[in-house]
Amino acid sequence: EDGLQALCLSGELAADLHFSRGQEAIAAGVCAQLGPNDLVACHHRMIAWAVARGIPLEALVPELMGKAEGLMGGLAGIAAVIGSARQNSATNAMGNLDELYVIAAAVVGGTSLAGGVGTIYGAIIGALILTSLQTGMVLIGFGDGSYQRIVIGIALVLAVWLDIVYRKRIK
Repeated sequence: EDGLQALCLSGELAADLHFSRGQEAIAAGVCAQLGPNDLVACHHRMIAWAVARGIPLEALVPELMGKAEGLMGGLAGIAAVIGSARQNSATNAMGNLDELYVIAAAVVGGTSLAGGVGTIYGAIIGALILTSLQTGMVLIGFGDGSYQRIVIGIALVLAVWLDIVYRKRIK
């Protein structure tokens, strides 16, 4: 992490990273209990979790730098640069709670949380519905961001409830 921080300070790494100094034991302890097929999803202090899960630093660092030899061809680094450019600044809250919108879009689009297969079209439709809902709330001046997240959460709970009702009727 010291090396990554030096890259951030020098401008070579255009990402807003949250370092895990002193908290590595949490990631190591949790990951030690996971099986080989268990997944870890994090958006905060993710470097310690990635290393504890076995991702080699030789692939993680180039990914964060947006280089082609990274884990995903540099897409994570490119996403960080685009996100920073879009907001015209970097902030430690950038992307915060975006996972709520991603999961809600998939569920509203028809993917069951009880297991199953989602479709690209369903996820797109779910994203369009939630984006329309959020844009509508902004246009009518409905509360601040926290109230809007509550409404998205209610939409997610409603979609899960409808899925449960639908599954009971099929049986």
